[in-house]
Amino acid sequence: MAIRGKTSEGGRNWGAYDRKATAGILGELAESFTDFEPKLGNHQLQIEYTSQTIVLAADGLTDSQRSFRDNYMPGFTAPLTSAENTMFWRDSTGLVNTSFYNHSNSGGFGPIVPIAAREASIALHAGLESQSFRSAIESLTDHDNTVLEGSTTDISPEQIFRVALEAAQRQVALYAISKCDPGWETNDPTFFIDIIRRSDLLRAAAQQYPWELQSSATWRAMAPGSLERQSDGLVRFDEVTALSLSSLKRHNIKSAIEKMRAAVEIEGLTETEAVEKYHRERDEAPETYMRLWQPGRDTTDKLTVCPATMNPGVRADKTALAEIAPLFLNLTQELIGRIEIQEKIGMNDTVINEVLDDGRTATTLHVPGISCQHCKHNIQDLILPSIGLDDIEVDVDNKTVRFTHDNHEAVRRAVGALEENNYKVAL
Repeated sequence: MAIRGKTSEGGRNWGAYDRKATAGILGELAESFTDFEPKLGNHQLQIEYTSQTIVLAADGLTDSQRSFRDNYMPGFTAPLTSAENTMFWRDSTGLVNTSFYNHSNSGGFGPIVPIAAREASIALHAGLESQSFRSAIESLTDHDNTVLEGSTTDISPEQIFRVALEAAQRQVALYAISKCDPGWETNDPTFFIDIIRRSDLLRAAAQQYPWELQSSATWRAMAPGSLERQSDGLVRFDEVTALSLSSLKRHNIKSAIEKMRAAVEIEGLTETEAVEKYHRERDEAPETYMRLWQPGRDTTDKLTVCPATMNPGVRADKTALAEIAPLFLNLTQELIGRIEIQEKIGMNDTVINEVLDDGRTATTLHVPGISCQHCKHNIQDLILPSIGLDDIEVDVDNKTVRFTHDNHEAVRRAVGALEENNYKVAL
């Protein structure tokens, strides 16, 4: 299978990867996107959620958190902070979500923060269908589209922005359980969001966090590192955290490039075959990082893959993140005061069974951690086939997994396999 959007250059199917151009394209699209004015209405939202206590060991971590740190965070010296509770809820569109929280009496801001962040994301989703945003997409050149396809895992601009909004949701939830010395000095979540906005922490996370750590930390309910309050009242990563995050990102980039170099120069694979083997089949290296490899390039070169760290140049004078993050956080702050939350026991209708004409059963599971095409690939092509299931359909937008089977033991094994890989199932 060819890598999407690549054009042949000198016999190489590798020519459209250009992160700097991507930054400019997305920056221009973001300016059109933020012309949209979300309508929140005047009514109060009522959201019910379920909560499960996270069991921590003596060191304050779960087995999964500790194992991930030891195996996948080499050289990471900053502390990890665990959430106390996992939560599930249906948002205002009826979609099942999952996140985590700490109570205010232990330095957190409670379940309202992830719920409000999700509703802010939903409000901004309407902007993806706005006339200004649609017109901006239609004005993209063939070269622009080829660059987006060649430089991003999610292809369409709408999907890129949708995934970015979900990433912002996750990051706000991480901040809400982070250790902060000398403390937030408040348990007011609206003040907390105001600090995050004024501190520009979302951009800092995009620059320093490896994308894989953002996702994995979220599903494991852990915040990597600590935040510290500055004399001006703003919040920053402390020095140990900043160094740990940036060094881990450099390590991930270098190891992915080395994987690519060895696959091509030693194993004799083509670039496409190398990505297929080590990203698609084995999930050993991030595809985006692998694409940074070029024949003869010294892997000690300073490399980055995040548009937030780049000057977009002539295409735009603002990055997409700088445009969207303040709008997202403003909406989150406003929605905190408009949402009434109530805890309940158990969720209904999250596992759906259909009896098929051949007597087999099709089961649909709600898996709120599904956020992008890579999640779909992991579940559909790696995780569930490994336990003998087939006829698997993953719906990224609705965050569901559907598969056929002939006994209920298959459902139990599917739930176990998904949760072992940190895709929690809403039950």
